[in-house]
Amino acid sequence: QGGVSADGEEVTAEATMKSFGWENSYVVKDAFMLDENVSVKVAQNTAGTAPTYYTNGESLRLYQNGATMTITANGKTIKSIEFTFDGSYTHLETTTPTYANGTWTGEATEVVFSTPKSAEKTDRAYIKSIKVTYVN
Repeated sequence: QGGVSADGEEVTAEATMKSFGWENSYVVKDAFMLDENVSVKVAQNTAGTAPTYYTNGESLRLYQNGATMTITANGKTIKSIEFTFDGSYTHLETTTPTYANGTWTGEATEVVFSTPKSAEKTDRAYIKSIKVTYVN
């Protein structure tokens, strides 16, 4: 999948949260890898609850008010990140290039997403899968 650019080959790394084999209500504290280059690290930060995986919905839940997800590609250039969400919990923000409707596009070696600084329970992100395209 992907094509060849002047910089090198585009590689796609993707995984469902279910594929990590986490138990129900597992608090995700350690970084996890989508492939040999792409790592994902989540943190509670100012959110009231730590990021947690639930088998109901097969999603990693990032809670409102500042939970973060940092995606890095081992020094490679990330071109796009696509999220699949569970239900209407789709609220992620980022300060780097373009992010809309679950898809980020740009060029970066690291992208940080966060849930809105809000007390509203609807401002969560329930992530079912992540797909990252980068230049190898």
